Amino acid sequence: MKITTLATLFVIALVLAACQSAADIPPTATLAPEPPTYTATFTPNPTSDSTQVIVFHPQGVPTREHTGSCWSTSNVLIRDDAWRCTLNNNIYDPCFSISGTSQAVICGTSPLSDNLGFKLDLTESLPARGTEPLIKYAWAFELDDGTDCIFMDGATAAFEGKRVNYSCSDGWVILGELQEGQVWTARKVRLSSDLSSIEESVQVSIKKVWL
Repeated sequence: MKITTLATLFVIALVLAACQSAADIPPTATLAPEPPTYTATFTPNPTSDSTQVIVFHPQGVPTREHTGSCWSTSNVLIRDDAWRCTLNNNIYDPCFSISGTSQAVICGTSPLSDNLGFKLDLTESLPARGTEPLIKYAWAFELDDGTDCIFMDGATAAFEGKRVNYSCSDGWVILGELQEGQVWTARKVRLSSDLSSIEESVQVSIKKVWL
């Protein structure tokens, strides 16, 4: 009789446990998403009403001369007078046509420098112009804070599906394309010391841009 009673009490205890309210059972824990590894600010604060857009032209023909060749149109600028050239295995892009001649171009100059560059006497004719790329790049620009940035030709890193397109004078880089408007803007990022990740990101306004 005592064994039967104990068995009955045990069964009742099991039934009560099975009928426990769902409200008394703690919910299954869920993992929160990992926070970004960098801080970001996306509020442009332009100091001018509009970005000054400038089409760059070399100032005269340099007296320094070298001999080389151009094998394609510029990868940086979509212009009829911009070329991609080589001298002693060094690539210069863009180089610019000289008015009145197709036998030489001007290389090594930049809107961010007083260097007039050099005249490249061509060993071959300038190449035919092919299909232009769909992406329009600016060559260089100046931010509202006075920082200069210039396009990075060739292979660079990429983050979040966007190419590192420009290097800046303060050690930061520009990720992705510039955003055109009355005031042009860009996403400026600071990379880690090993260049493997973004440590800080800010949206900046552009004072001048050279095409």
